[in-house]
Amino acid sequence: YRLTNLMIPVVCEMQATGMTIDPEVQNKLLANWNADLQKAKVKTDHYFGKTNLNSPKQLATWTKANLPNEVADWPLSKKKNMSFARPAISHLRNYDQIAALLDYKKVFKLISTYGESLSALRNPVTGRIHPNYSLAETRTGRMSSSGPNGQNMPGDSEFRSMFIAPDGCSILVRDLSQIELRVAGEVSRDKVLLAAFERGIDLHRLIVHKMTGAP
Repeated sequence: YRLTNLMIPVVCEMQATGMTIDPEVQNKLLANWNADLQKAKVKTDHYFGKTNLNSPKQLATWTKANLPNEVADWPLSKKKNMSFARPAISHLRNYDQIAALLDYKKVFKLISTYGESLSALRNPVTGRIHPNYSLAETRTGRMSSSGPNGQNMPGDSEFRSMFIAPDGCSILVRDLSQIELRVAGEVSRDKVLLAAFERGIDLHRLIVHKMTGAP
């Protein structure tokens, strides 16, 4: 609680400062994404015809008719309907139809999230976007972000080039890999955790290995 309180002025400054977006780079990216969307749509039109790819209900109808053997084990949403979210169906990429759908959804998400909707969030006074940061809001006690989600931007360098520093400044990037687990190991002095980090082992892979026996 005390540590969280100490973070309040830091997070307030982050939120007030915001981030600058280069509109020329954003427009260039948007043009590329639109071109990729048209290519993806050629494939989805071939497989899905007039099915609305943004309608889970219509996609469910299509799946039951075209992939009946997969329906019984199809991932479900929280409302117990067939889910067509990318993470849920990514394991079905071996089907050409699903691979085409996944490619379409990826580009459509980029356009809808980081195109006009992101530009609309640019503050008319500062010219920057100012994501909202909420301390300890999540169930795990981690920080969350919205309007836009400043913690969930795509990581590729082409996308990140859209964010620029003010004149005379630079953007410094540092990734604290698996920092929570490293802190947990340091505090607990757990031998397995400490040995894994000393040997350069990825803790997430190690945990899955210990739980499932997978290599």
